[in-house]
Amino acid sequence: MICLKTLNRMVSHKKILFFFIVIFMTSSAGAQNIIYSFDNCDLSEENGILPPGNILGDPECICGLKGKSYYFNGNDTLTTPPQFADLFIRDSFTFDVYFTIDDKGGEMDIFSVNSLCNSNDSTMYLRYFSTTSELFFVLSSNINNILVKRTSLDKSICWHRFTLVKVKTEYFYYIDNKLIERFVSRENVALSKRNPLRFGANICNQNSINAFNGQMDEISWSNRPLSQLELLKSYRYPDQIITRDTTIFAGSVVNIVTGNTCAPTITWSPTEGLDPADFFNPVASPEETVTYTSTVNYRHCNIIDTVRIYVVNKDDLDCSSILLPKAFTPNNDGLNDTYGVSNLFILEDFEFLEVLDRSGSVLWRTEQQGQNWNGTFKGENVSSGVYFYKIKYTCNSEKYFKIDSFSLIR
Repeated sequence: MICLKTLNRMVSHKKILFFFIVIFMTSSAGAQNIIYSFDNCDLSEENGILPPGNILGDPECICGLKGKSYYFNGNDTLTTPPQFADLFIRDSFTFDVYFTIDDKGGEMDIFSVNSLCNSNDSTMYLRYFSTTSELFFVLSSNINNILVKRTSLDKSICWHRFTLVKVKTEYFYYIDNKLIERFVSRENVALSKRNPLRFGANICNQNSINAFNGQMDEISWSNRPLSQLELLKSYRYPDQIITRDTTIFAGSVVNIVTGNTCAPTITWSPTEGLDPADFFNPVASPEETVTYTSTVNYRHCNIIDTVRIYVVNKDDLDCSSILLPKAFTPNNDGLNDTYGVSNLFILEDFEFLEVLDRSGSVLWRTEQQGQNWNGTFKGENVSSGVYFYKIKYTCNSEKYFKIDSFSLIR
């Protein structure tokens, strides 16, 4: 801790810096969230923890993810306050940014921070290559400790999400909620305080690489390292259908929910069974299995998404065919991370689901329909191996009890 005597010798701006360091470095209770949402068309930090950012140029304040966003036209740059760099020396954090790309060709800087030009010391930047539709990410403390990764950008969606998660000296780099790279660093990557984190033009590439064209929104930092499953849960699904493929009984309905969009209208195809057929969140009551397609258009975005509604006849149900997977992989990659019933629609009444080890000890139990097991016991990951489940439920007014085995794979 810095003593009071030392603090009194600091100049005014260093007193402010010390204040913020104390907040972040010594407070361990509760979540700490820094958010620049731009919803009020200004650069204030939503929770009042950090000072406002700074703007060079005149970006346009337009519709964004849930409120407003800033559109950068290639002549605009946003810089974070100096205190923002201190957040990246924390042991654990999640750094998150949403953006769209208005492709003007060539290479384009999205965000960057450099200690010195032509140096890999204390560097982080994200760049877009138009010719290959790739993102290029660099994170480095020095030439001997550097992550360099290129990845294709999904052009079927407009809003993209960059996420960097840190746990100790491990960094997890995500694009659109997909893990791109796990980087085990030799040391803490401390960002440079010589230059601020810049969204827009890279101070070192103003003549050779285009500055950012597109929208920027929801720049955030949290002291919690989010898992991939948590990232998926927090995703806003802009312009997309949130409702996933689902099954209903004939004569039943399901609400189709879409994420926020800046499009003034939405087009559905087919329109049969949708009420109202021009709403963003219609009620679907199809008579047979159908795939609904949504289309939204605005600015440079043209987004198409689908959801499939399976329609089954209740009289044709095989109530004994409860669907529990034969294996699952709880590794936080967003695929098969939890264990539970997938055809919940056949459960007229759900009594319990238990997971047991080979000795018959109960590792997990739920009486809540739709709740899944995450592969842990008393907060610790269980080992790979064969486990057993017991389930008791009612279907078509008949009670069923089933025991079977499955594999957990790590």
